[in-house]
Amino acid sequence: MHDATVYINAGGRGTRLNGVFQPDPRFGIAKALLRIGPNGKTAIECQVESALATQPRNVVVAAGDQSEVVRHIEAAYGTLDNVTVLHSDQCLGNGGDLIWSVRRHLELFAPELVVVNCDTLLTLRMQDLVTTHRSHPGVLTMGLTTLPGVPNEKAFWVNPDGLILYNGELQRNAMTEAEAGVFTQYRASSSGALAVDTGFVADFDWDSQRGELSIYRDIVGQAVRSRRAYAYNNGRNLFLDIGTAATWAQVAQDPSLVNTMLRYA
Repeated sequence: MHDATVYINAGGRGTRLNGVFQPDPRFGIAKALLRIGPNGKTAIECQVESALATQPRNVVVAAGDQSEVVRHIEAAYGTLDNVTVLHSDQCLGNGGDLIWSVRRHLELFAPELVVVNCDTLLTLRMQDLVTTHRSHPGVLTMGLTTLPGVPNEKAFWVNPDGLILYNGELQRNAMTEAEAGVFTQYRASSSGALAVDTGFVADFDWDSQRGELSIYRDIVGQAVRSRRAYAYNNGRNLFLDIGTAATWAQVAQDPSLVNTMLRYA
């Protein structure tokens, strides 16, 4: 991981938690600042510290237009040269934030970057994800889980070479389910983590005038349709999206789940 960048999505508005917290009229709910750890740490602190444990080249936190998240990261990690928080002045979606960050601050990004989300508790060896990414000719590698009961279960169809043939989360694929099924070795779900070539992100056909962009719908979608998306099989490792009311309640009741589940090294 010494020559890879970890990029953490932290600009979400937490709309799925509107029934739990009172959203700010402009910025919604800053999920990154929710305190989830057993020691009262915020979600973004737990993510940054788990990422730093892998000893990456650097960590980039994308706060979008969430100014409170920017101030919090600067106060917590301002003395570290390898942690940077980026702030844009508009809501671009998580895909738009990623492209904007890479294009505006290319000097911060290694040739490959690993993308994770501040509201996902995930057990995944980042070094293995990066090694898998470098072993194939694609531009993007999805961290997949075979754990049952997760959102969009078995949405990804993968062939014996690890190539993702079909993604059930997309409105448009390059082949049908029936066509993909002939060549599929296993099916799995997104864990919320991925590795991607920085150049692919920088050259993506999009600008902010075209509206918000999604990493998982648009950037992953293009890689899948062009047959340049591969899979890293993370097995049945633990996975929990705390951005919903039900899972937030689960973690709030048992904060030890953070240390149990959030492990990248």
